[in-house]
Parts: sequence; structure tokens; C-alpha cells
Amino acid sequence: MSEVFIRDDESLNLAEFALSIFSRLNVRFVEIRESSFYVENTYIVGEALGITVKLALTDYAEFSDYRYWLTLSAPHGLCEPRRPC
Repeated sequence: MSEVFIRDDESLNLAEFALSIFSRLNVRFVEIRESSFYVENTYIVGEALGITVKLALTDYAEFSDYRYWLTLSAPHGLCEPRRPC
């Protein structure tokens, strides 16, 4: 799994930012999910080239200037030492 923390000067809500960033990255929207693990109990899932993309708000103290948390997860076996992602 890879993580990217993103700043946004426009202060868009999570759904608005997901539309914007997913279209720029050519990520297909899959669904909005609920989980108590995430800020505001919500995260958004997308997919591109077999990789799962999750977008959520962040509240990490060490990244206080960053509003969004994007994670990329490849299916098991897709990324191997001889087969880089």
C-alpha cells in the first residue's frame, strides 16, 4: 500500500474533492463507504488499472497542513520484486 497526503486550498468537501482528483488521475468512482476508522466515518473508493484507490479526510497530527489521505492498494501478487508496479 502507498499513501499520499494532499493539500487543498479550496476546502472542498470529500465528495467534491474525490470528483476532482479522480477525474485528473483517470480513476473510476466505485462507491462511498462508511467506517469508524476514517474521519467523519466516510471514505471514497475508486479503481484504476486493477489498483484500489481510497480517499478520505485526514487528521494526522504530523500532517496537519494536509486535508486528504489517498491510498493505493494493488491486489496480492501484482507487485513483486521482478515485476514492479
